[in-house]
Amino acid sequence: MSLTIVRSKVKTIGFVALLSTLSAALYLNISAQQTTTPSVLPGFIATVANTSPASKPAPVGMVWIPGGEFWMGSDEPQFLDARPSHRVYVHGF
Repeated sequence: MSLTIVRSKVKTIGFVALLSTLSAALYLNISAQQTTTPSVLPGFIATVANTSPASKPAPVGMVWIPGGEFWMGSDEPQFLDARPSHRVYVHGF
């Protein structure tokens, strides 16, 4: 195998490892916020994480994204294409 191919594979593995680490950090940060962030607006419901485990192991180089329920959109006048704000549920993937 040439040195160029080896370097390319090492860069790819490093990038995948970085993405996996960032995904895990984001998930942990969101999970921590859910238990400590009170509702700040009348009628506001905090994000609800999907705690279901993956149905099968993630393929090599990929991570399980748990999904959950969250607010999407905006009622702000400058975001006309994002109206109305509404609850959305996304299955894990």
